[in-house]
Amino acid sequence: MQTEQGLADQLRQTSREFKSLEETHHRLDGELNELQRRHVLTPQEEVVKKHLQKEKLAMKDKMAELIRQYREQGTPRPRIKECPGRRSVRRPGTHTSWPSLSTRLPPISVPSSGG
Repeated sequence: MQTEQGLADQLRQTSREFKSLEETHHRLDGELNELQRRHVLTPQEEVVKKHLQKEKLAMKDKMAELIRQYREQGTPRPRIKECPGRRSVRRPGTHTSWPSLSTRLPPISVPSSGG
């Protein structure tokens, strides 16, 4: 079985979507690092920071999903045996997951402080 890093390396070369997600994740990481270097953030900068963190996490979730899908395509799925008295059997390892932040957050508008 291939490691997650090995699968990510393959996806980097074969999937435009994965490569784009990874580049966006890296860009967001850089923007967050710039904000975090400041000692004090304004309230607007705090909002931007939270927005960037959520967007970065959404990119990471999408990349992990692509890796999971790629892994499942490359390995045969186990057969499910019918159990007497049961209507359906869940595959081992399946579970209900939290909804991901799969949609891009809307741009943040900062009210002007002019008068």
